[in-house]
Amino acid sequence: MAPSPGLSSPPPPLGRLRLASPADIPRIGIVAASGFPYSPVFDWERPNHAEFPQDTLLSYRHEFSSVIKSPEHIVLVATDKFDPDEGKKTKAIIPHNSGWPTPKPHDEVVVGVACWKLQPGSDRKGAFQNDDAPYPELLGNPMRDMDKDHSDALDERCEAVEEQYFQGLATMEMVVVHPAYWRRGHGGRLVRWGIDLANLDKVCQGVIAAEMGKSLYLSLGYEELEDLHLGGDEGIHVSAMQYHVKSGSAVKRLLSRVARLRPHIPMPVPAVVPRLLQVCQRVRQSLLCCGNSTGSFFEKEKDSSVLDHQDKGKAWDRSTLSLATGMR
Repeated sequence: MAPSPGLSSPPPPLGRLRLASPADIPRIGIVAASGFPYSPVFDWERPNHAEFPQDTLLSYRHEFSSVIKSPEHIVLVATDKFDPDEGKKTKAIIPHNSGWPTPKPHDEVVVGVACWKLQPGSDRKGAFQNDDAPYPELLGNPMRDMDKDHSDALDERCEAVEEQYFQGLATMEMVVVHPAYWRRGHGGRLVRWGIDLANLDKVCQGVIAAEMGKSLYLSLGYEELEDLHLGGDEGIHVSAMQYHVKSGSAVKRLLSRVARLRPHIPMPVPAVVPRLLQVCQRVRQSLLCCGNSTGSFFEKEKDSSVLDHQDKGKAWDRSTLSLATGMR
């Protein structure tokens, strides 16, 4: 994948991943509908999935079709050898007439998918679009599987917090792996690619994670910033998390301050340690969050809570944020 004109550096290598294609949309719908039901958010937003599984499948196909078309988004997929018994390895209900032809055993198929939204002003806009096939014609979605009140409440809460904290940042919006292909590293591989891009472009990245996804993000360097709860005792918990891109200048300032403390080393060691810890804490709190990927930065103190960014005005299913489960 060649970089677009004007980009200062190519994106991270895809390795075993690849860009999503419009031809993948029918399969991506099955992967999402198979993996997301393991998130409590899914049950909260889609209590009627068992009655209307075709609506769930159609909903995910519409959502991923939208982001694959969008020049502001990146959609990558992970592939693996097809497991003919995959339908028995998910608690989701996948209609027999799913609109996706069953492949032969061991054919390579999409098993995981992730989506990121670029920060405003990114010079990578449009660089990840892949229109190598026609988009499938999708029926309108009646959304009979969803609880509109629950969905609207989650949208309202997330949008209010993201408006306050996530302006100008890149976001990890969705990631899911089919349960039949868990514990093979697909979810971690997808998330790590986004982290590599964040480090390359010096752009901090946020996410809203469900409980099962939170451990993966923590292991990859994200910090938990706030626990969000909706719906009372029978509601849901999600975590606002952020990956902070640290600047080289912060490290230099740390070394400089430590050097200035060297004359105090003859003091008893216990007296020096608190001062060193204070220096480290100050440097840790001073992070660079880039407003664009061309090298113009602004210094920003770490906020106490950060949330995932979503398109405004879209009826976006929040259970498909990286509230995702199945990120093994």
